[in-house]
This record gives sequence, structure tokens and C-alpha cells, in this order.
Amino acid sequence: MDKSNVLIVDDRQENLLSFTAMLEGLNINIILASSGNEALTLLLQYDFALVLLDIQMPEMNGFEVAELIRARKKTRAIPIILITAISKDQKHIFRGYESGAVDYIFKPIEQPLILYHKVKVFCELYEARRRALEATKALRRIKNQWHLTFDAIGDLVTIHDTKFRMLQVNRATARFFKQEPTELVGRKCFEIFCSHSRTCENCPIISLKKDLRQHTAEISPPNLKKTFLVSVSPIFDEEDEFIGVIHIAKDITYIPPISAA
Repeated sequence: MDKSNVLIVDDRQENLLSFTAMLEGLNINIILASSGNEALTLLLQYDFALVLLDIQMPEMNGFEVAELIRARKKTRAIPIILITAISKDQKHIFRGYESGAVDYIFKPIEQPLILYHKVKVFCELYEARRRALEATKALRRIKNQWHLTFDAIGDLVTIHDTKFRMLQVNRATARFFKQEPTELVGRKCFEIFCSHSRTCENCPIISLKKDLRQHTAEISPPNLKKTFLVSVSPIFDEEDEFIGVIHIAKDITYIPPISAA
């Protein structure tokens, strides 16, 4: 399988070299851009698992670049981590999230391992999502082959209808909950993950149903004593109608949380 592409955008060459060195050892393709315009051009040429985007750049700052990424259909689902040395002020941070970022990193980076793990987790989610989407397409062609591919994914992957009910669960999900797949199908996801009758706190499906876009969030169900990075993507039928959700939960219990910076 091809390596995931990660785009790093910074107008200072020394910062690009520094970030590249911090990510050494990851099985990824790192592509560098020294301006917002160059980044936007590259985003049309390649598929990216993640964008690391500096805020302070001439001509076009990181907020503006993030907004343009979100405005394009091809790129709107790409996770963006903003990198800044400006301020930790809440208004400043809120603007970043409002522009489309999923996380922040503050310079100078005192713990490079945190950046390493953030990038690793997002790339693994990207690969899992790509494999799940490929599996969904395969279902339309060869149902049995789809099941083999679906069950080969190591993360907890489920396919839901628009009302949170699980229609398909992979073997990893069944093993985790110590049940047969048939025992989980038809139940609502929050009943399984959170053991109650309402959606889990910070549920990304709530956000997805509002804008029909891919969303990622950390979920820490107290009953499971685990932390998951959950990525959800909408499923559309041939007439572009929203019909369901691909839900991927990756156990990150022993990985530094993505909110740390």
C-alpha cells in the first residue's frame, strides 16, 4: 500500500527541516510547502492524510489557508493541525478551530514525541478510513470479498445507519466487546461504547449529521476505561443521498492525547 502523504507548510526553511527531523522514522511521505499558495497547489495534486500548517506566514496566513482548504470539496475532509508561536489566548485558539483545524501545536515544541504520535495516529486513521471506504465499494461488487477485507482491519470499524444503529461490525469490534457480530448488529453505537441511552460525550457523529463531513474526536467511555480516537465519514448512495456512517475507533489509551501541546 502507498505511504500516506503529510503536508508541512511553513515559510521558514529551518522550521520545515526541524519538523521533518521530528517525524523521522514514520512510514510516510513528507511533502513541504513554503507558502499558502504553494500548499493549495499541492493539495490539488496529491491526496493527504494530514496538514501541519504554520499560522504566521506572509501574504496568506494559516487561518486563511485553512479556510480555503475547508472550502474545497476535494480537501475539506483533510485534518489540519495548526502550528503557532503567537499566543495561547482562547480567542486565538477558537479562530483556529473555526477555520477548520482539529488541533494545535505551540512552538517551540518541547516534546517532539507528542508531534510524532499525533501524526502517526492521524495517518493510521487515514489508512483505516481508506481501507474501509474501499471495502464499502467492494460490497457493491463482491459481497463475500468485502467481508474479508472489512474483517481484516485491525481497528474497531462499524457501519451505521443515519440513526446510530450498527448495520455492520468487523471482527475486531466483535472481539473487543466479546460478542458475535450478529449480537451487535441493530444496536445503537452508544449503547455499546458508553452503556447508556444517549450519545457519548463529544460524539463526532453529531457534528457529521450537521454538515455531512468527516469528523474526528476523542472518546473516553468510563465503562470501558479506554480512550479512542474516533473518525466518522458519511456514506452516500448513487444519488448522493446521505445513507449512513463509517465509524472507525482506534484505541489510543497509551498514546499522548491529541489535545496535548
